[in-house]
Amino acid sequence: MWSLKTCFGYCCKWTLKGRRSNPTLFSIISICLAIYLSIQIATLLGVLPIRRNSNEYLFGKERPQPPPYISFLGAVASPNLHQIDQDCIRELQKNHSFMSSIEVLLPNSNSLPNLITYLNKKLLHCVNGTEKTESIETLIARSMPSSSPEPKTKSATEPDYQFKTCLEDVANLKRVIALDLTMTPPKFTEIAAKYPQLTIGGNYPGPKFCRPRYSVAIIIPYRDRNTHLRFWLYYTLGTLIKQQIQFTVFVAEQFGDGVFNKGQLMNTAFQWITTEHKGKFQCFVFHDVDMIPEVAANVYKCTAMRTVMHLSPLVDKFNYTLRRKTGVTVGGAVSFTEWQYRAVNGYSNVYWGWGGEDDDMNLRIRYLGLRRIRPGVNIGRYKMIRHRHDQLNPLNTKRHRLLKQTRASMFQDGLSSLNTTVITVMLLPTHTHLLIRISEHIKPQIEKHTTPSP
Repeated sequence: MWSLKTCFGYCCKWTLKGRRSNPTLFSIISICLAIYLSIQIATLLGVLPIRRNSNEYLFGKERPQPPPYISFLGAVASPNLHQIDQDCIRELQKNHSFMSSIEVLLPNSNSLPNLITYLNKKLLHCVNGTEKTESIETLIARSMPSSSPEPKTKSATEPDYQFKTCLEDVANLKRVIALDLTMTPPKFTEIAAKYPQLTIGGNYPGPKFCRPRYSVAIIIPYRDRNTHLRFWLYYTLGTLIKQQIQFTVFVAEQFGDGVFNKGQLMNTAFQWITTEHKGKFQCFVFHDVDMIPEVAANVYKCTAMRTVMHLSPLVDKFNYTLRRKTGVTVGGAVSFTEWQYRAVNGYSNVYWGWGGEDDDMNLRIRYLGLRRIRPGVNIGRYKMIRHRHDQLNPLNTKRHRLLKQTRASMFQDGLSSLNTTVITVMLLPTHTHLLIRISEHIKPQIEKHTTPSP
């Protein structure tokens, strides 16, 4: 392939030769070269935004997607996203002081509400040209002292365990746990009796002899899987307690007998938790009820900033190997910080039935510029409880068509378009149970399979 410089040189050579022999051709080529050079000069001077291919100006191709952090800025102000001027957004992204200041605020979960309020005001400036709001530096000065208290100093009368961090070494947790999924699982009352450390609502505050490193909300989408839920609680609660983390289990059950929608359940549970337990959890794990961890060293936590942890890459159903052709990308169990989940706009709400929502989330992570990481081959092991697809959770046969639309629809489909209702909240000894009425105004994108007559 010739470079642009080589092509430009040949064009100049040919046009000079044909100046006398063919004046019309010379004029046409000269005009094209003049347009091309004008675009390049305007781009270098900053008059026009930089594009991956300057020829897009000539042929009118679709504008590229905003950079990752700009996608995050748009996600927190998603109600006004369609009105936002893209050039104004790019100007914010070019402000290195502005973006580095956001980096300072993002890891601090307590400052996230102030950050979102600030960004909404800043993006409102990109919508209707209102005057600029207070500076990000002022916001940091106002937010950080209240959200980052002074470190406590140990007094002579206080015990040592208050200042010791839990689980500094996971070497003793690498043994594979034996799971018997052929037996009849214990009843909920028996599970509660087995784990008296839990408080009402399925909350484990952490050990009394150390300070937990992580505070985690575990969200399980659910319907008609009583046996699976009892297996999950019986085995996984013990694993989580061994990890010495602070956690609460939330089971999000779909109300009614309509087609199952996993994405809406997880989005609704996340919204409810962040509203009712504001700032309590550093990490949110979205977990299938039929996946049980086998190794306690696979600590349920979130990673810093731009990396998302896929906790369950190795499943016994696939002989504990990574099989790309299965389509399982971030399925099973995946963890997000609050800002990461808001940045990808949560799960899609339009995948009805079985399949597609996890692949869609993987694309959202990639398009946003985040990086997916996984535990080691001897750590990320899971057993899957075998089951058949029921009639209310049929295979989504249109999932591949929907996946092609993810890049264009991800900021209009998710948390920003959620329209569901939490009907009841039950605080049980082993978990917090949310009964959710999902939104059915979107036509299910599936074709139900009928059983052939014998």
